[in-house]
Amino acid sequence: MQSGNASEKLSLLKEMLKEDVVGVFLRYMRHQLCMMRSLAVNSLRALADAFLGLHISSDTAGEIIELLCDYALQGPETFIRQMLDPATAWQSAMFMGKTDISPEVASKGAPRIHAMVQNSGMWTVHGILHTFPIQPRSFCLDILKKRPQILDLLLDCAILNRPPVYPETQVPATACEVLCLLLDWSDYIVPGLSPPVPTVYKTSESRDLKVMAQALSVLTSRQDWSEKLIEVWMHIEEEDMETVRRHFTRHLNSATTTSPPGESEFAKLFTFRTTCRVSILRLIASLTHASQTCGVNNVQIESLLHLAYRGCHDHVKRFGDADTEEAAFARLEYDRGIFHYPAVSQFQEKPVGIPFIVLEQTVLGPIALIRLLVVLAQRSALAGVQALRKAPPGLSPSTSLKQVKQITHPDIIRRAITISQERILAQIQRGRKQLLRGKDGGTINLTGAMFASAAELALALIALDTYTDGAYTEEVRGVRKQLVIALGNAAQIALNLSQYQRALHFASGAVGAAEDISEDEGLDPAIIEKNKRRASQALAALQRHT
Repeated sequence: MQSGNASEKLSLLKEMLKEDVVGVFLRYMRHQLCMMRSLAVNSLRALADAFLGLHISSDTAGEIIELLCDYALQGPETFIRQMLDPATAWQSAMFMGKTDISPEVASKGAPRIHAMVQNSGMWTVHGILHTFPIQPRSFCLDILKKRPQILDLLLDCAILNRPPVYPETQVPATACEVLCLLLDWSDYIVPGLSPPVPTVYKTSESRDLKVMAQALSVLTSRQDWSEKLIEVWMHIEEEDMETVRRHFTRHLNSATTTSPPGESEFAKLFTFRTTCRVSILRLIASLTHASQTCGVNNVQIESLLHLAYRGCHDHVKRFGDADTEEAAFARLEYDRGIFHYPAVSQFQEKPVGIPFIVLEQTVLGPIALIRLLVVLAQRSALAGVQALRKAPPGLSPSTSLKQVKQITHPDIIRRAITISQERILAQIQRGRKQLLRGKDGGTINLTGAMFASAAELALALIALDTYTDGAYTEEVRGVRKQLVIALGNAAQIALNLSQYQRALHFASGAVGAAEDISEDEGLDPAIIEKNKRRASQALAALQRHT
C-alpha cells in the first residue's frame, strides 16, 4: 500500500479483503508480542488510507475502533518489559532498525515507539470514518448503537497527558476529531435551518436529522457525559506548555531519539490543542439542537455555559501584532479549526472528496453560547437564573452559580449578541476574501464553510429573539438580512462544487428567510431573485442526476 495509484490500491485492498486480512490484523491486535500489535496497527492504518472504511461493515469498523482506542489508552509497560526480557528483546532490532542495541537502551526508546504506534492507531480510526464517498450517517449510528462504549474510550483518549518521550502526540486531538466525525451533521444541513424544499428532499432531511438525534442520544446516555466534555476543555486549559516545550526540546534532532521532531513542529502542538477546543464547542452546539430528545437537563446546559463563554473571547493579539512567540502561539490556537480531506486524497494529484471542516472558536464560541441560551429561553428557564440563591444540584464543580448568573445576565447577553453580529459580518467578509485567493478545492470548500457558519450563528440569534419574546429584538436587528446573504453565498459555492443537495437547501433556506425580513433591513430584491434562481438550478441538477 506504500506505492501505486488509487485504483491499484483499491484493487489490492479488495483482494486482501477476500483473504480476511482484517480478521488477521484483529487477531494480531490481541497478540502478546508488541511487534505483532504494532504491525497490526500500522497495517490497518495503510488500509484505512486506501478505502478500507468503504468496504467493511459497521460491525467490523466498530471492532477496529474499539480495539485501537483501547490500545491508545495502554501504557508502555508491556513494551518496556518485552525489551528487557531476553526471550522477547529481539523485537528491538525490528523496531529500531539496529541489531546492536542493548536491552537497557531499547527499553528507554520503547515508550516513544509505543506512543508513535498509538498515534498511528488513532489516525486509522479517523481514516475509517472519514471516507470518500461519504458514508451515510446511519453507518456511524450503527457503530454507536452496538458499541456505545467507544464514546467513553474516545473521551478518555482526549484527556491523555502528553508523554514526555513523545510530546508531539496527536492522540487527544485526533480522538476529539473522531468524536465530531461520529456525531457530525449531514453535509447539506445547517443546524437550525429548515428550508422549504420539495417533499422528497424534506423526507431525506427528516431522516438524517433523526439519525443525528439518535447518535447524540447515545452520547448523552453515557455516564457523566457532560463532565467529560468539560474535562477535555479544562485539560487543555491546565496544560503546562512550558513543560511540554522542555520535553520537546530534549528530543529535537536527537541522535538517540526515534524519528526526532523538527523545530517547526512545535507550533503544530497548538493546532492540536485548538482541535480539542473547537471539537468540544461543535459538540455542545450540536447537542442543543436535540437537547429535548436527548434528555439534556437545565443544569447540564448551565454547566456548559462557561466553556462557550470562554470560547467567545478574543483576547489575543492578531498575528501581525503578536510581538512575542507566546502571543503568536496563542493566536494560532484561537484562529485555527479543523480541515482534513479524506485520507485517500493523498494518493491523488488533486485532493478529492469533501473535507471535514470544523471552524475556529471565533465563530463556534458564539454559536455554542447563543444556542445554550436559546435552550434555556425555550424552556422558560433563562430569566429565572437571576433569581437563584444557591447552585442547583448537579451543577459542575468547574463553574459556579455566580458565573452562570453572570453569563445569563441580560447585559452580558446583549454583549454576546453584539459580538455575534460582529462575527457574522467578519465571517462573510472572510469568505469573500478567501474567494479572491483562488478557487481550488480546498479554498472554495473552506469558503463555503465560512458562509455556512455565519448562517448558523445568524439562525441562533434569530432563535434567541424568538424565545425571549423580543427582549433582544433591537440587538438582533439586521441579522435576518445577513442570514439570507450568508446562505446565498454558501449556495453559490455548493453549486460551483456540483454539490446540488447542499445548494438546494442553502438557496431554499435563503429564499425562506427572506420572507420574514422587514423592509427596514434593506435587503436588495435582486438578492432574493438570485437565490430563487440558485434553488431552481440546484433542483434541476438533482433531478437530472436521479
